[in-house]
Amino acid sequence: MSVAKEKEIAKWYLVNSGYQKKARAMVSRYSIVQYVPNPIADERINIGVLAFDDDRVRVRFLSHWERVKRFGMEDIHFLKDFASRMEDAAADGLLFPGDSPNETPKQERLIRVAQNWFNSIQLTEPRGSLDDVDSLLADIADTCLLEPPEKPKPRDRAFAVQMTRRKIRNILGDRAKDLVKKNIQGSP
Repeated sequence: MSVAKEKEIAKWYLVNSGYQKKARAMVSRYSIVQYVPNPIADERINIGVLAFDDDRVRVRFLSHWERVKRFGMEDIHFLKDFASRMEDAAADGLLFPGDSPNETPKQERLIRVAQNWFNSIQLTEPRGSLDDVDSLLADIADTCLLEPPEKPKPRDRAFAVQMTRRKIRNILGDRAKDLVKKNIQGSP
């Protein structure tokens, strides 16, 4: 069989098997929302991620903003407000505040925004994935949104007493009970 005939059979199979439709339906895309305090310096920090397909739009933003505030050295209420408006837009199936559904595919609308927003909030051009939107969002958020580690709980007096008792028991074992006077005569 000739190479041309093999290509023709392969093309017929792809068109008639529905493989292309299935592959297109599985494609999700994502974009990273970045804060650029000084667009001239072009230093940036990731503050959110956006994942979408033809039917759904999901966003996730940082839950702890202290690092962003230190990075930008300015009030960041406008970033939190933007994050809230992005969440509202995503709930309505829109990519960003001010987006309006039309005949232009979501990916192309987002590319235009990514190429034309030059202020403190910028979006990366969308990248593709075969994961579903929710799995993609979780994966990209875990990778791109750096959250600070949990802070240890502050130690109070009760915690110090508990730790001391535990250490004494570990060192002295059963003898610890004999060394502590439980009832002293003459005390209330």
